[in-house]
Amino acid sequence: PKYTSSASLHSSLQQVLAAVDDAGHPRERSFYTSPSPGTMALFCEDRCFGNYEAYVMALAEEMRHEYEAIAATGMMLQVDCPDFAMGRHTRFAELSDAEFKTTVLALNVAAVNHALKNVDKSSVRVHVCWGNYAGPHHRDLGSQHIWPVLSKVKAKYILIEAANARHEHEWAYLRPEHLALDQVLVPGVIASCCATVEHPELVAQRILRFVNILGPARVVAGTDCGFASTAKNVSITADIAWRKMASLVEGARIATQRLLDANAPVTTSLTFRPTGVRVVLCAPPGHSALEQELSRRCWHVQVVHVNQGAGAEKIKAAASAAFAECKWSIDFPTAVLGIGSDGASVGQTLEALLVGEKSCSRRPTYRFELDTHGGRPGCAYLGAAPLTEAEAAVCVTALLVGVQNSTGACFDKRTLVPKKALSGLP
Repeated sequence: PKYTSSASLHSSLQQVLAAVDDAGHPRERSFYTSPSPGTMALFCEDRCFGNYEAYVMALAEEMRHEYEAIAATGMMLQVDCPDFAMGRHTRFAELSDAEFKTTVLALNVAAVNHALKNVDKSSVRVHVCWGNYAGPHHRDLGSQHIWPVLSKVKAKYILIEAANARHEHEWAYLRPEHLALDQVLVPGVIASCCATVEHPELVAQRILRFVNILGPARVVAGTDCGFASTAKNVSITADIAWRKMASLVEGARIATQRLLDANAPVTTSLTFRPTGVRVVLCAPPGHSALEQELSRRCWHVQVVHVNQGAGAEKIKAAASAAFAECKWSIDFPTAVLGIGSDGASVGQTLEALLVGEKSCSRRPTYRFELDTHGGRPGCAYLGAAPLTEAEAAVCVTALLVGVQNSTGACFDKRTLVPKKALSGLP
């Protein structure tokens, strides 16, 4: 295969960019779709190679040009990957689930990553679905077979069906470790093939299922798929599609309000303590045990990789990039954990940026260090960096206890009510 669509792609991109710019919508919050190499292999017959691996990797090398061109516009690149799921019950129906996972699915993930090798992960979203058509879907591959491979995909945002009647229950198979720490799940909470308009309360329930597993910062509500796969598809008319989108917005508002209410001070105890902690880990690569333990026990973990000997400019740039990502993360206390001298420097710079940001009211920020020979002023030193899962568990426990016991993170709720109402209280 050889990519020959540069001119037509450029023309299409210019039309979309003009519409986005005319509407005053930020390019980075818009997206443009392109099929995955595995999807191309799913629908286009191999007449050259006679070998699936060779065919899909050749397609990946050619699709690389299109992905890079889309990413260069500043828009998000959405790679559509029905081959991750729909491929099982269509072209590869003769395979077992296990065979599909180990042969086809693994290759398709590798092909996507090869095509994305020159595209920044943070500007990529991947859409996984079982085919946007009204049908029984009784041969669909279960999500439990797909969740474990998603962390390997080079994409920050993972979009997957989760609202239709065949797959809604499969949220229960999701585990925090199924996604990388820097990935965000966009589950479908609106069905795209059914004309029934979901109630906002149902939408909120669906959102909160995933929030309870991954934390609020790693979930964005979405639809199962597009409302029309082709221009002639009219199963969902425009008026119904807009009503569904309105329900999606209202459901997200309800879910957000419930999260805020759940973390508000209540009268069940006299001391308010935060129920969740955000962690920004500033460290060189190679601390997977600690990253996994933080992911399991904290609401959200942001990883900032910084190599030893990075230099002042790279340290400042890393801290600025981390600040841009967590600037508006104000709902929970933030623990900045630096490992090594350069990781600690990034953490110290980031803490200063967060404390100095006065445009919004935020929960407190706390700084911790590992492997810095006693720690710097203003931080809590937790000792040597953990190497094993057991050591990581001890380290994370110490961090969480440090946050919970900090005077700024908890307060006596009796200070919020008139003194006369407190008579007789201990």
